[in-house]
Amino acid sequence: MIVAIVGSRERNSPKDKAIIEKAIERMQLYGISISMIITGGTQRGPEQFAKEIAEELGIPYKEFCPWNDAFKLDQPRTRQKEIEARDIRRQVVAMHADYMLCLIDPKGKHGEILSAGFFMQYHNEFQRYKNLELL
Repeated sequence: MIVAIVGSRERNSPKDKAIIEKAIERMQLYGISISMIITGGTQRGPEQFAKEIAEELGIPYKEFCPWNDAFKLDQPRTRQKEIEARDIRRQVVAMHADYMLCLIDPKGKHGEILSAGFFMQYHNEFQRYKNLELL
């Protein structure tokens, strides 16, 4: 199974990393074999923790960064292009994931909620409920 780990860059504490580690541990206890961890590639917070944890556990890891060649966004950066690139990244991560762990900052702008929304859009109702029962 491919697990997406996303969330607010403000969720950057050791406690937040422990939440991710515990979630992965529980998935493995439930017999879920994690074939890859994917993120949107931010450099701090849950996505950075995901990269560290994947390396520690020997799980393949892939980033979907909004300004790399995969998105064909070689135009100059503008505010509108940045917004478009982030939405594309969120959709790509959501489409590729079988499970998504999303750490939300209650005081933040809630881009991570958009990621969860895209995930729910691309996966059937049964799978969503199954994912909720896991954690």
